[in-house]
Amino acid sequence: MADPILTSNYYDGIATGTLDLSSLAGSWGVHPIMRLQSMFLHLHESFPLVGHPGVQWAVLIPVVTLVLRLLLFPFLVRSNRNTAKMAVIQPQLLKGMNKLKAAKAAGDLQGMQLAQFETQSLMREHGVNPISNFVFPLCQAVVFMCMFFGIRGLANSGLLSLTTEGFGWVPDLTKADPYYILPITSTALTLTTLETGIDGSATVQTAMMRNMKMIFRVLMVVSLPVIAYFPAALLLYWTTNNFISLVQTSLLKLPAIRTLLGIPIPPPKPQPGDPNYVPEPSFAEAFKTFGTSIREKVNETAAEAQKATEMQAKFKRAQEQRGKVDASAAAPARKPLAKPLSNSTPTIAAEPVPDSTPTKTIAAELAADVMRKASAPSQPKIAKEPLIKAETKAVPASIRDFEKEKRRRLAATRAARFGKAEQ
Repeated sequence: MADPILTSNYYDGIATGTLDLSSLAGSWGVHPIMRLQSMFLHLHESFPLVGHPGVQWAVLIPVVTLVLRLLLFPFLVRSNRNTAKMAVIQPQLLKGMNKLKAAKAAGDLQGMQLAQFETQSLMREHGVNPISNFVFPLCQAVVFMCMFFGIRGLANSGLLSLTTEGFGWVPDLTKADPYYILPITSTALTLTTLETGIDGSATVQTAMMRNMKMIFRVLMVVSLPVIAYFPAALLLYWTTNNFISLVQTSLLKLPAIRTLLGIPIPPPKPQPGDPNYVPEPSFAEAFKTFGTSIREKVNETAAEAQKATEMQAKFKRAQEQRGKVDASAAAPARKPLAKPLSNSTPTIAAEPVPDSTPTKTIAAELAADVMRKASAPSQPKIAKEPLIKAETKAVPASIRDFEKEKRRRLAATRAARFGKAEQ
C-alpha cells in the first residue's frame, strides 16, 4: 500500500508543477498508475509546440491513446484470426457440445470422453485455441484501467494546465462536459463497436451471444447518467479509444485486409430457416433467460457439491470398514486341533494313567523291589542286550500292558546295575 504522505506530496507536486521527474527515473515510482501519470507529465513538458510550452492535453491524451491502440493491434489481429477459425468450425463445435451435454445428462462417461476427444481433435486440426480469444480483452482491460485511474487522478489533482488546455466547448478538462456531447458520443461509439465486434466475430448466433449483446446494451444505456459527470479529460480518452477501436474493427472486416493479415473469411451468417439460426430474444426474455441460467448453474453446482460430499463420506466409511477387516485378519484366533497328530511311537500322554495306580505308589513299589533284590544273594550277571532283545519281541497288546511292562523292565535294569555295583 502506498504511503499517504508520499502520495499527497506526489499530487501536490503535480498541482504545483514542482514534481521532480528525475526522481522516478529507472523505477516504477510509488504506484504503476503514478508512473503513468509522471509519463504524461514528462511528455507534456518535453515536446513544446509553437506558441505553447508543451503539448496541450487536448492533443496529448488522444495521441497517447492512439499509440497504445497501435501497440495492442497485433493482439487484436491474433484474436480475430483465432475467432475466424473457430467460426468456420463452429457448427461442428456446437454438435460436439450437444453430444457432450447429452452424454453428461445420461451419465455416459465413455460418451463424454469421446465427445471431448472429438472436439479437441477438431480444434487441434484447425489450429484453434479458445484461450487465445481472451488475450486481447485482458490486455485491453489492463491498459484501460491504468489509463482510467491515471487520467482521473491527474484531473482531480488540481493541475493548472488541465484547466486551461481544453478544446472547443470544453476549455477545462477537469470539469464535466456542460453539453453532454462527450458522454453521449462515447456511449454511441461503444454500442456501435459492440455491435460490429460481435457480428463480425460470430457467424453462428447462439442464444448466449444474443443475451450477452442485449445485456451490454442495457448496461451502457444505464451507465450514461453516471459517466456524464466524469471529468472531460477522462471522457476524451474514452471517446478517442472507442473511435479507434471502431476504425480497427471496421478495417478488419474488409476482405483485402483480412487476406493481407491471414485472417480467414468466415461463412455467411445463418438466416431464418437455417438450422443454426437462433432468433434474437426480447429485452424481457434476455433477462429472464439470464436469470434462469444463473439459477440452473447455482443448483447444478450445489448438486455436484452434495454428490461429491456423499461420495467422500461413502469412501471414508469403506476405508474404515476395510481397516477393521484388515485388523481382524492380521491376528486370527488359534483353534484347538480336532485330534492329536499321528506318530509312529505311541504317545504316553494320550491316555492318562488310571487313578488306581498313582505315580507315587509306582515309585514306592519300584524302590521296595530294588531294595529286596539288593539284599538277596548275588545272582549271575544278566546281559542287557539279550534281555532287551528278547523282551522287545513281545509287543504289549494295549497301552496299559505296555506301561506295566515298561515299569518291570525299568526295575530289572536298576536291579542289574545295583548287583554289578556290589560285585
